[in-house]
Amino acid sequence: MSLTSKFLWIVNMNTETSETAFSKHALAIGATGVCIRTSSKRFPGTIKRFHDLNMKVYAWRWPSASKVGALNEAKNVAKNLIPAGLDGYIVDPESDKAGAANDWNRSKLAPLAAEFCSTIKDAAPASFVFATTSGCVYPTKGVPAWKAKSLGKPIIPMAGEVDVVRADEIAAYGVELQKMNVTEGHFYTDNGQIPVTNLAAMKAL
Repeated sequence: MSLTSKFLWIVNMNTETSETAFSKHALAIGATGVCIRTSSKRFPGTIKRFHDLNMKVYAWRWPSASKVGALNEAKNVAKNLIPAGLDGYIVDPESDKAGAANDWNRSKLAPLAAEFCSTIKDAAPASFVFATTSGCVYPTKGVPAWKAKSLGKPIIPMAGEVDVVRADEIAAYGVELQKMNVTEGHFYTDNGQIPVTNLAAMKAL
């Protein structure tokens, strides 16, 4: 079973040169879409340029966990990127250090999280894809905890880091997706150093 959708992710894309290199890698793997961090200076113009390559454009970010920072991110997506044709947004709420400015692992932030999500979703068309990443949630007593945490929503595992994994590991990722009947693949991340063999392995999926 071949993948029907492939998304290549990128963290830093701030110049025409880096955008061109990224687009070449996306084309090389047969990507149907790209996922670009909102910090990219190529937004919003890059959206049309990738649309012209017949690719969807998603944005992503690990936003600040402060009210001002989080809502600035949400408003940027709602007011600047969605009107420019953005197809989707993936929020990456993580926690590296308890109490840090970007620590989302605090239940008291639930109202802010809800406001963040609604700010983006309320500005988006019905076709817009809004999603979230998730860290590893390990099962206990055989219960697939990651599945329970998804609340019944689709789960799409991500392959990474695609610049350092082996081509056979990318192939194995495809096998696991097939076992799950998942036809969409996400590849993190293009730092400009993805080996040709890995690009070929992603294309083969």
